[in-house]
Amino acid sequence: MTIELNFGVALPALAGHHRVIAVELQGHGRTADVDRPPTFPDFAADVIALLDHLGIERADVAGFSIGGLTGYELVISYPERVRRAVVASADHRNDRGGEADPARLPTPDDFQAMRDAYVGPARRAAGHHAHGSHPRYPAGACDRGVPRLMQHGRI
Repeated sequence: MTIELNFGVALPALAGHHRVIAVELQGHGRTADVDRPPTFPDFAADVIALLDHLGIERADVAGFSIGGLTGYELVISYPERVRRAVVASADHRNDRGGEADPARLPTPDDFQAMRDAYVGPARRAAGHHAHGSHPRYPAGACDRGVPRLMQHGRI
């Protein structure tokens, strides 16, 4: 998965009102594989290093899937650096992630199948895009204006 597949519609919209820095974690998207086991503490440290490099003291963080788990790690390990966090499709574990089990990770064939499902001929023929707009979900449908903090499984 790449940032364009997951956030191709959202990033330009967000960039109209916010400074957006889209990060692909090491070993994901178009980045090179890493020479260490992937851990969420390492991913979070990489994000902090990028913020340091860019001179950003505090940031609003949004993460999806592994990015969401990295967002959890940022909030837990670097709370002073995170102003707000939005986490989606991230299954929190009490052991804070740990090492990924390579046997459970998607294969190149799995990624190709996912790509085909997102942007393949059948999807294009149907005139839909997985992350495009849909008439049942108008803009602002999920706006509630109610802040929530989830910590240790409590809201």
